[in-house]
Amino acid sequence: MKHMSSVLAALSAVFLSGPAIAAVIGSYTYDYTSTGNRDGQGFAQSAAGVQIVDNGTIFTDSFAFGGLSGATIDSFELTFAFSGAGPTSFFGLFPIEQWNASVGTTNPLDTSSFLLGTLVDDNSPATGFVVSGSTGDEADVFNAALANLGLSFSFAENGIFNGVAAFDLASVSLTVNGTAASAVVPLPAPGFLLLAALGGLGLMRRKSRTPASV
Repeated sequence: MKHMSSVLAALSAVFLSGPAIAAVIGSYTYDYTSTGNRDGQGFAQSAAGVQIVDNGTIFTDSFAFGGLSGATIDSFELTFAFSGAGPTSFFGLFPIEQWNASVGTTNPLDTSSFLLGTLVDDNSPATGFVVSGSTGDEADVFNAALANLGLSFSFAENGIFNGVAAFDLASVSLTVNGTAASAVVPLPAPGFLLLAALGGLGLMRRKSRTPASV
């Protein structure tokens, strides 16, 4: 009977537990060119996206991923589509536009934020902005995102000479990499029948070994 119980336990484990595989566990996108997807967040909006002027104005938004509670998150990756950032210099002589993107705070120039980089029109859509639990400000932002199950991002102009009147942000996408929380896989009907049959055999075997009453 003890052997039969071990078999039943092993079969239950196979049917009821799912494998944990590291992969993309969440994808989110804000399309600022369409009010049906995401509005202008208080900024002027057109077919080019939300328009951020270069007078010190800061644009900020955030992703929430509470649905990933219980998952193991390894990293976040952001992608930005934009226009109007201009080149970063005038024939390599002096800086013109320096539109910065950062995560972690509402101000890209805040020392507690993690500066992702400077955006240039030729690089749109800009990909490969990864945030992970490495060191310094990046690790602080990553750990805060895990604790809050959310990640904020912001854009602001930081150039000495502002050569372009506005920066148009078309979209921001976030990919969350890691391992999803373990899910219980429903036991299929044949599995229930198999377990029931094995259980019945076990009871019959036990009954046959019970001495008859006098």
